[in-house]
Amino acid sequence: RAPVYGARARALAMSRADGDVSDNSSVASEGDWYDAIAAGEVIGRFLDAIQAAGAMAAPSVATDVVDGTRAPTSDAAATARRRAVLFRAADACDGLVRKVRESAVYAEEAGKAGARDALLAAKRACSADTEAPFRAKIDAAIEACEAAALAAMERVKTYRFEGNVEVKIIETGLSNGVGAKIWHAAKTLSKMLIADAALVRDKDVLELGAGVGMCGFVAARLGARSVTLSDFEEPLLLALEKSAELNGAGSVARVCALDWTKEVAGEDTPSSSTARTLDTYAQFDVLLGSDVLYESQHVLALPACVARRMRADGACVLVNAVRYRDMFDDLLAACADVGLHVDVMDTASGDGIEQRASWHDGAERALRLTKSKP
Repeated sequence: RAPVYGARARALAMSRADGDVSDNSSVASEGDWYDAIAAGEVIGRFLDAIQAAGAMAAPSVATDVVDGTRAPTSDAAATARRRAVLFRAADACDGLVRKVRESAVYAEEAGKAGARDALLAAKRACSADTEAPFRAKIDAAIEACEAAALAAMERVKTYRFEGNVEVKIIETGLSNGVGAKIWHAAKTLSKMLIADAALVRDKDVLELGAGVGMCGFVAARLGARSVTLSDFEEPLLLALEKSAELNGAGSVARVCALDWTKEVAGEDTPSSSTARTLDTYAQFDVLLGSDVLYESQHVLALPACVARRMRADGACVLVNAVRYRDMFDDLLAACADVGLHVDVMDTASGDGIEQRASWHDGAERALRLTKSKP
């Protein structure tokens, strides 16, 4: 059942939500992803303390006969333990309120971790009379989490490029996966497509790991015959379907579930909807991918997917931030192993890329893959 949020929570959320914006510079960074990991750990510690309070029953009240009358007696040790647990939980509630109000990243992680449900469970376990101060702190934390959940809901962003090309995308929280945000490589690839629109005009296009679908929607604007936006996470697929409607691309674009690891074995990707199922033998003129090299398993899975889904005379253009140079080199070798010819293009640069560590060389690389050397 969907949670019912109070009027104050809705008002707080409205004060934080940006709604539809025009922002040609805002992209996700490596720092956003690391911040999300750190936030998840902190939120987890808060919820551990809160859940401990909910799981620990209040001390039972025993009775004894005093001067001929039965009167209550307290378990001092149990009461002291309970008080210590409540103190830690109250402190955790204060920390939770502070973090979700200050940071959208913490707000997203709190939602993902089920903070609101944990708080409600802890509240039900508390005595209304003797533990009223703790219940008040729980109420404040619930209100903050509700407001944050509303503010973290889908955010529509409008991107305008040269040549009067405009697309709308829907961003959600990084808790839905890295594809929930715009990354710099997507903007780079979109600009490349606009500079060479013939690549996609009147072609059947497949965007791999589409995320928010920027490159696919740009291809649709440039006159692609069809655009298939593929990803794996359910929240991303739902957002892509809504974005297709926002861009008026419903007659050209479709959304499909595509798990590259299945492609290695030549298997199809199961989907909750037949409309999202990619045909076993479906192939495309052009494949696009931006920032699609994050994990070691992608090194083999991505080339296998390209080889299976690209037509004999087709082309695949990938733009990736080079995070692990060895992994990037392994990708080039894996492409050769499945019969793909690779051209490393000079079009992509590292302008605006934030170097996060020694393994991130602060640059992007563009690749053009074909099935035979042109």
